Amino acid sequence: MPTAGLERGTEHPQRARATESSPNSITPPLKPVTAIYIDTGLVYRLVEAVVSTPFGIHRGADGHSYCLSHIATGYRIGSGFASLDQVLALCEDLRRMKITWDFTEKAVIAGWSYYARNKILSLITKHGGTTGSTTR
Repeated sequence: MPTAGLERGTEHPQRARATESSPNSITPPLKPVTAIYIDTGLVYRLVEAVVSTPFGIHRGADGHSYCLSHIATGYRIGSGFASLDQVLALCEDLRRMKITWDFTEKAVIAGWSYYARNKILSLITKHGGTTGSTTR
């Protein structure tokens, strides 16, 4: 998967804050493009991604849209995002939730409250994506 196309036309606040050292900044800076494993439902596949801890942003199967996955599990949270800015905004909203994202087993998700799961679904929709869960 080529790295070309991960760039965007407008500056996102997260990029603008990349050099800030404000303790109040909830959004960590983007790290360089790297590779992460995503769960396709059948196998784990290595893809190039932009890391916005604890999430990885990568291209969808169509090569045009963006997907958001949880790095530690490979769980695809959302897909079908038209722009990188939409996914970055979703990352910020997800980090603001009172959920600990440092889990390594997808089974943890089943223990989340109905409210938390619905809130995540509404945030995905709000930012222009669709649910992309790939549980086995």
